[in-house]
Amino acid sequence: MNKIEAAVETHARKVKQFIEKFGAQHFMTVLIGSQNYGLDSKDSDIDTFSFVMPSLNDLITGKPPLSFEFDTDDGKCSVKDYRLAFNLLRKPSPNSVECFVSKYKYYEPEYSKILEYFLGKEAPLRIITHANFHNMLNAIAGTARMLHGRNMTEGKKYSHCLRLQELAQKYLDCDANPFEYLLLSPENTEVARLAKFGDSNKTNEWYEQQCKLIVDALTDKADTFILSNVQYTYETFSLKLIDAFETALFNQYLELNGYRKE
Repeated sequence: MNKIEAAVETHARKVKQFIEKFGAQHFMTVLIGSQNYGLDSKDSDIDTFSFVMPSLNDLITGKPPLSFEFDTDDGKCSVKDYRLAFNLLRKPSPNSVECFVSKYKYYEPEYSKILEYFLGKEAPLRIITHANFHNMLNAIAGTARMLHGRNMTEGKKYSHCLRLQELAQKYLDCDANPFEYLLLSPENTEVARLAKFGDSNKTNEWYEQQCKLIVDALTDKADTFILSNVQYTYETFSLKLIDAFETALFNQYLELNGYRKE
C-alpha cells in the first residue's frame, strides 16, 4: 500500500468516526485533486471525497442531505450524502468524473460488490460518464471561465485549463477508459507542471492570454454542440443504469440494517 492509498483509507476511517453522530454509514472514499492528474508535488495535500448514506429516519423525514468538509493532517475530506452523490452522477461534470473514476479509492466491504460492478467495471462507468454530453461541455466551459476569479497564479490557472481542454476532447471518444479522462497527454502534463510550479520563460500575461483562448474554444465547442441538436445515444440507458445502481445500494443498506426480512 503506497502513501496515497494509505491516506485514502485513513480518511475513510475518520469520516466514519465523524458521521456516527448523524447515524450515517460510509460507502466509499476516493482521492480528488492533483495526484489524479499527475500534477502533484511532494508537498501537495491529499484531498478526498466520501459518499455516505444518511440514517433511514433522515431519509424518511426529508432532512437536508449531509454535505460538509473537514481538515485532516494531510488534506481535506469532502463528505456528500447518497442523494447528492447520485445527483453528481446524473449531471456529469468535471467533478463527478473525478469523484467516481479515481483509481485511488476505499470501498466498505459490505458494499464493495455493488460499487465494483458499477464503478469498477469499465463498461458501466463509461456509459455513466458519457451521459448528458452537452451538459458536460457546458460545465467544462463554465469551470474554465470561473478559473479567472480564483485565487491562484495565472500559471496554475493555465494548467487547469489545459486539463479541461483535454477532458472535452476525450469526451468525443466513446471507447476511452474512464480514468483516462483525468489524465493529460505526456506533453501537456509537462507543460502544465511547468506552468503550475514555475516557468521563468513565460509571463503572467502570456498564461492569461492562453487561458482566454482555451475558454473561448471550449465555449464555442459547447455552443456548437447544442446548436447541432445531437442526442447522445447513452443518455437514456445511463439514467436507467444509475437508477439500478442507486436501488442496489439502498436495498443492500436495508438488508444490512435489518429492515428487510425474507
